[in-house]
Amino acid sequence: MKYSIIALAALIVTVVSPVVAQGTVTPATTGASSSSNVVASTYATPGLHERNPRYQLRRGDTFDLDFELSPEFNQTVAVQPDGYVTLKGVGSIYIEGQTVPELTETVKTAYAKILHDPVITVALRTC
Repeated sequence: MKYSIIALAALIVTVVSPVVAQGTVTPATTGASSSSNVVASTYATPGLHERNPRYQLRRGDTFDLDFELSPEFNQTVAVQPDGYVTLKGVGSIYIEGQTVPELTETVKTAYAKILHDPVITVALRTC
């Protein structure tokens, strides 16, 4: 019993210590230059930063749509100057500014009206 209490205390210390150490940094107010305040304030506001943002489709981009279970809908599509694409059996949809995962969901939603649970792969093409 004595050893289990000691082990529990040690576990609490190892779990709580990193959490306490990650507290916010406050900028120094006495004797610090303004540049150190900027650096300190940068660390004081934690947030998520997207390091590698996803590519967003633009006018003139071309991509392939591959329907695994319905190859008759396979097509190569170009984004028109107005940001729309025209898809076989569905018509025009606006996709400019979407990432590839967003485009995949948009196309799946559009084709879900005529296909049951479509399996679609989107592949960007290079010029």
